[in-house]
Order: sequence, then C-alpha cells, then structure tokens
Amino acid sequence: TAQALLGRTSGVGAERRKTAQSQGRARRASAPAPAPARASGGARARTSRTRHVKPKRAANRCGTICAMANADDAVSARTRIALIGSGIFARNTYAPILSDSSFAGKVELAFVWSRGEESASAIHDLVAPWAPQCEKKFGEEGLQAILESNECDAVVVILPPKIGLEVTLRALRAGKHVLQEKPVGTSREAIEGAIRAYDDLGQWRPVWGVAENYRFEDVYRFARTRIAEDLGDVISISLNASLKLDESSPYYHTSWRHSASELPTVGGKSAGYLFEGPVHFMAAIRMLAGEVGSAGAGHRVSGSGTVHSAHKKLNQVDTLSGWLRFDDGNDRCCTASVTICYASAAPCVRFVVTCEKGFFEIERVAGKYVFTEGGSGERREFPFSGVKNEIEYWLEAVARQRGFASASGADGGSRLGRKVGFVDQQFPEISSAEALGDVDALLTLLGQ
Repeated sequence: TAQALLGRTSGVGAERRKTAQSQGRARRASAPAPAPARASGGARARTSRTRHVKPKRAANRCGTICAMANADDAVSARTRIALIGSGIFARNTYAPILSDSSFAGKVELAFVWSRGEESASAIHDLVAPWAPQCEKKFGEEGLQAILESNECDAVVVILPPKIGLEVTLRALRAGKHVLQEKPVGTSREAIEGAIRAYDDLGQWRPVWGVAENYRFEDVYRFARTRIAEDLGDVISISLNASLKLDESSPYYHTSWRHSASELPTVGGKSAGYLFEGPVHFMAAIRMLAGEVGSAGAGHRVSGSGTVHSAHKKLNQVDTLSGWLRFDDGNDRCCTASVTICYASAAPCVRFVVTCEKGFFEIERVAGKYVFTEGGSGERREFPFSGVKNEIEYWLEAVARQRGFASASGADGGSRLGRKVGFVDQQFPEISSAEALGDVDALLTLLGQ
C-alpha cells in the first residue's frame, strides 16, 4: 500500500485566478473596439429628416428599438447544438435529457460526434427517433466539419478532461458557444492558460460554460437558502463519501479513468477516480461554504490531505482524507473535513453542515438526496436534477449573450450588455473561474 502525507497552505489558486482576470481586463482595455454592426431597419432612421427632431436622436431611438427587438428574437431562437462525445454520460444522461419535451423549441440537435465511426453510429441511432435531422460525424475530419458548419451554434463537450479542454478551445476559437463537462482540466496551469486564451478572443467571444451539475442540484440550492434565511454563516462541513467501485459499474471499464497520463498522479500512481468524480464534492463544499462567485475576491483556500490505496484490484490511489479551510479576507472562515474512498463495500455519501444557528445533513441515496435539518427534524427529499438545470442555465446564457450581440449595433452594447465578463458576472455557476476553483480545492487536498 502506498501512502503519502500531503500539505498545502496558500491562496495560490485564488491569486492565480485574480491575476488571470486582471491580465484579461488589461488586454481588453487596450484592444480596439469592434465596429458596430448595422441594426435592422437602422439605415432608414439615420437618413430621416424632420424639422422638430434632430436626425441623430431619431436614429439612436429607432436603432435602439430595432436592436432590442433583435435581442428578443435572439433570446427566443433555438440553439443548434452538437454533442461532442459518445461515452456513458453522453448516452445515458445528456441524450435522454435533451429529448425531454421541455427542450422543444429551445434546442435542435444538429450533430453528434465521436472519435470512431462505430461509437458515432451508436449515439446517432440513439437520438434519431427524436432528432431525425441530426447528422453523424466522427474523427478529426468530422470534428472540423462541425466547427466550420453554419448549421451549428454551440457544442456540448463530453470528453475526458485533457482532450475536452483542447476541443473546447478549438470550438471557442471557431465561434461556437461551449458547455464543457467537468473537470475543466487536469492542472492549474492548463486551466489558467485556457482562460487566458479565452480572454484573448476579445470582447465578443462566445459563451464558455463548464458543466458542474452539483451546483445545480435543488438540494444544495435549498441548503443555501436555509443558510441565508435562518441558519447563519457556515462554520464547518464534514463529508464522508464511501463509494463502491467494481466491475459491475460501467465507469470501471473506461480506460482513461485508469490512466496515469490522462489524469493527475500522486507519488507516481494514478489518482484518476479520486480526481474525476470528487471534483463534484469540491463544488458542493464550495457552494455550501458560500464560495461561489468569490474567484478573484481575496478569498483563500488552504488544506492538506493523505492518500493511500485500499482497493484490491484498482491500481491507483483510491482513498483520500484531509481538510480544507476557506478564508474570505474579512475574518470569516469555514473549515471542511473530507473523506473519500472508492474501496467501500457499500455506498454512503453524507454531508453534515454546522452553522451559527443550527445544522443539517444531506445524504445521497439512490436517485435522490435527503435533507434533514437538526433540531426541527424537518426532512425533505430532492430528486437528481442538476444536469437538466445546468443545461437550461447554459442555454439561457447563450440566448442572452446572442441577444446582446444583436443589440450591440445600436450603441456598442453599452445599454443592453457586453460579452466581456458576461459569464463570470451574470452566470457565475458555469464560469471557468468557478470550475478552476473546484479543481484548485481538490489539487490542494492531493498536495499539488
């Protein structure tokens, strides 16, 4: 059994996010403004002349009205998307959710893509009954065809994190909006580099959302409401995640989760399962601690952890115990004790959260979460809803941003919105900064 005692007690992650955002703002400040596009119907208004109204004022008023109409049209328009990836989560989660009637009129599945033709055919056959217009693409040639297609507005990237981040940047550079499955990347350096590259795309860049469904589970949102309304600041969080992993799980047979090159290592051994799955728990802890939206705001994370191998067949470190401390820079802090094990005989995932005026528990069981508040004994059940909620949230961000871009012709976007900082400021739950915060907390526990 390999064992390592790991430590990290700095706010480097937060400082790096702050520095990356500051550099991005500096580059954008020095960049020339894009030439405004002509709003629909604006040319006639600009050439009108009356005795009582100045031509410029008439043009501005008409142009703004036309731009607002264009914005409304963009918000209500369907988003044509491509599913990039055909793995378990794409087939078993994304495809069924997108087929739901609630997405009718919002989404059109234009393409599915996989690295191989056989897997591309499998997911195409799966979606064909409800998306007959969908085209199958595969390989490098197929991916490039999607990125160059005018029939696709956005892509959902459901790939292992290393290649997923590479494809995400390609899509963004091609002008496609992106929803990228977590983890956003496998190292701070790679993620920070991607954020800088995204900033360099300029003021009118596409939406880059990172899909972290734990931030969108109704149970965690309800918990934050209870904290804000009655329970007061969070003092401590305890997580015990005992997880069963054996050959009966489809995820056991995904080679990249066993890879020492695709995912981080600790002491020369892969930490694949301790990285790919537990980034969810980091998102939940950060949300419960009130850390979402704190990137670059002077918040610090410190912590340490120890890892070892307990699974008889899994050739990687699979058990993690450690602690995290979140400081907001204003004499308020929250601590979290974390135990995650992939060698359990039976699953058990439970959070215990202590606040100034009470405590509660959140337990994940088959198909749902159970929320129990101490003292009152109130018990509520919440079905899994995070993936559907996050897709809807991302689609709203895409629609709003497209509306702002349409409106920019009238006044450069000064009234109706700008793309710079759009996701971080208006849709922070899917921002790359928050995804980096999740990875940063987990790497802190892993001593990296």
